[in-house]
Amino acid sequence: MIKIIHKLFFTLISTIWIVIIYGIDQKWNFLNQSIFLTDVCLIAMPFILIAFWITITKTCCSSDNVSNCENIDEVNNDFLANYLGYFFIGIGLDNCQTLICIYIIVFIFTFASQTQFFNPMLLLIGYKYYYITTDKGTKIMIISRKTYRNAKELHSENLKRLSDTAFIEFGGTK
Repeated sequence: MIKIIHKLFFTLISTIWIVIIYGIDQKWNFLNQSIFLTDVCLIAMPFILIAFWITITKTCCSSDNVSNCENIDEVNNDFLANYLGYFFIGIGLDNCQTLICIYIIVFIFTFASQTQFFNPMLLLIGYKYYYITTDKGTKIMIISRKTYRNAKELHSENLKRLSDTAFIEFGGTK
């Protein structure tokens, strides 16, 4: 159950930009003082949520390690086009009812396909995405702030398991 909640929360963070861009485009003013202040609050929301998600992940996800890595490939840009689409969706919507319908559809598809845990918010705060191939041919994703040039550099003692094929590494930069 906790894995489902963790994945739901991560999906929310991944897709919330649709609502944020829509709110900025529609000039939401939920603070009744300033549209600018509302925009700042909207933009700050995913950063607060991702910080909370990282804290939960550090404490609730199981530690694991990965050994016998044969190959490593950086894949930061492979997913970016998917998430740029959220900005265009947010700008292209005309009313709140359409926003809700589209958001629910995108949320469900993102949740169902979120095996690799790609999230543009992690890129913005300095994480990189790598595909690792083990000596048995298994392909897994590692999310880390470290820069890896080859598979031998990977030290897996700080990994937290996000799914069967995705891990996040906590512990400094390199």
